[in-house]
Amino acid sequence: MKKIISILICSALLFSLSFSSVSAEETTCEETHIEFIFEEGLSSELKTKIEAHLLGESTNPNARGFWCNLFGHDLVESTTTQVTHKVNASAPRCLKEIYEVEACEDCDYVKSTLIAQSYINCCT
Repeated sequence: MKKIISILICSALLFSLSFSSVSAEETTCEETHIEFIFEEGLSSELKTKIEAHLLGESTNPNARGFWCNLFGHDLVESTTTQVTHKVNASAPRCLKEIYEVEACEDCDYVKSTLIAQSYINCCT
């Protein structure tokens, strides 16, 4: 009788542990998606440079063009918003970051400063 009770308790324990591990797998966040919002008037080349810089994928951030060495950078200042979707498992799920960006039109120089950061409700 004791063996039957111990077997039932062990099987109930194993069943409850397997149920909790399946539940934990289903509550993870989906894959995140990053969206950039630029000011009007920026060229697509500058947008690509800024995106690469903010994502940490700049090819050679220290490269300077010949004209930049002689006359200095031709800087364009703008405000860029980066929204990272589905960061958290529960609301608010998305992260909104606003950057002040200076980018050179002639070389790969980009400098960004984080101005504001907040969590927003945009994804369900």
